[in-house]
Amino acid sequence: MMREKRIEAMGQYILKKHTVSMKELAQTFSISQNTLRRDLGILLEDARFKKVYGGVTVNEENTLVDFSERHQRTITEKKQIGQCAAHLIVPNDLIFIDSGTTTAEMAPYLPQDFHFTLITNSLQLLNAAARLQNINLIIVGNHFNYRTQSFTGTETDALFQNYNISKAFMSATAVSISNGVTNSDLEEFKIKSAVMNKAQVNTLQKNILLLDHTKFGKTALLTYAKVQQFDSIIYTKKMPQKYFNFFKEHQVNLIPARA
Repeated sequence: MMREKRIEAMGQYILKKHTVSMKELAQTFSISQNTLRRDLGILLEDARFKKVYGGVTVNEENTLVDFSERHQRTITEKKQIGQCAAHLIVPNDLIFIDSGTTTAEMAPYLPQDFHFTLITNSLQLLNAAARLQNINLIIVGNHFNYRTQSFTGTETDALFQNYNISKAFMSATAVSISNGVTNSDLEEFKIKSAVMNKAQVNTLQKNILLLDHTKFGKTALLTYAKVQQFDSIIYTKKMPQKYFNFFKEHQVNLIPARA
């Protein structure tokens, strides 16, 4: 089993069992104690887990819950950010909108008075765009994940090579100064990474990160981008000052979302 897949499977196993001993993890995944310690060094960067004597347990305060419950958290703030992001779409744009509870709030505000192309793996964006005749809709993924309300499981690198994205609206599970922009799902990580990698070739692509205030100062399992890979960040007035300074230092354009 590849290391990334093993670590993700280990995380899912711990979430299911809640508390697991080091011995049980080593036996379940057929790895040595040394390999297990290296894997846990990465896994424990995810705020959903914490080390306890002799094993690992779930950190209840940071456990990722289903989309419907996460969506209701800071919903007013997310609506402000989603509306602000949608206003950045212009005629004939070819945009990608990531799956996530904040990017989902772009759905009610998608422009209806001009043509543009939307690539997405978000169920909420697909449902909204399918009702609008002015949108050329391209769907990513062939496997539906109920927990994240997103589609994954496709040859993403090959897909994104075919399209010159003008704007990519991205979400994140967490953002930290030390570990960058992170998420917890390996299949979504592949799509996010493919979009960000495309920007290295397509220099006209603008990467825009949507962040509500709960994402700052935390780290999830997988880093899919560095902060400086983003052209802009849409946020609310609750951004911590040290992050404001850090983004400015790295010349990231900060766009405050207002009511």
